[in-house]
Amino acid sequence: MKSYQENKKALVDFEIIEKFEAGIILFGWEVKSIKNHQITLGGSYVKIKEGEDAYLVNAKIKPWKFSAFVDKEQPDREKKLLLHKKQIRYLLGLQKQSGISIVPLSIYSNEKGLIKLLLGVGKGRKKYDKRNRLKEKDMARRIEQDRRKHNF
Repeated sequence: MKSYQENKKALVDFEIIEKFEAGIILFGWEVKSIKNHQITLGGSYVKIKEGEDAYLVNAKIKPWKFSAFVDKEQPDREKKLLLHKKQIRYLLGLQKQSGISIVPLSIYSNEKGLIKLLLGVGKGRKKYDKRNRLKEKDMARRIEQDRRKHNF
């Protein structure tokens, strides 16, 4: 499993409750660009239209420089996600709850070479929650350093 891009900001901004794997419909030049790590997931999210289809919105894929069709296609277009109907209905029910968002966590290729998207269902964190989390991580790091220093 080769990871092309991770959305680290989503892990900071959201408390991830559940994860899903989804396929994604792409053009050929988009696949080439993703395999060259030319994608940005920051600020992107998943939108479910009419309870039928899930789309990835605001994912930026840099146009592949050798493609002749890039100008005709929209690089910032909404990309359709491949999920089962049960999963889409489940995600739609979760998304209707207040404070729940569906965000992409990473984009990678599986063993067969197919591009997959890891989705996270999360609840947004408040600013004070983010600060407390950073303090806890800092304290744990300092304790670990002291433990190594004194050979405990």
